[in-house]
Amino acid sequence: MDMKKDSDMDNDRPPAIPLIRFEPQLIRQWQHLWRNELVELRSNGKVLGRGHIDITAEDASTIWIYRESGGGRIMIHAQDGIDIWRVDPDGAN
Repeated sequence: MDMKKDSDMDNDRPPAIPLIRFEPQLIRQWQHLWRNELVELRSNGKVLGRGHIDITAEDASTIWIYRESGGGRIMIHAQDGIDIWRVDPDGAN
């Protein structure tokens, strides 16, 4: 009977699958944002900051975001000229 040692069994395992990372995604319809989701705020291609979604208005015209690093909570209206980008919380976006 051929018994394998635990160390031999490690060699039989397939390599680990890397986590999938995604590129930042512009979200034009704010009703598709989730509470606590990490987003990036941009205007004219410039990153203004990052934060987590708190609340989205029923009509999705306004959202509240908790800014990172203790930046407080802000309200953004769809006509404020600020783009909301979904970002990978584990990535280096």
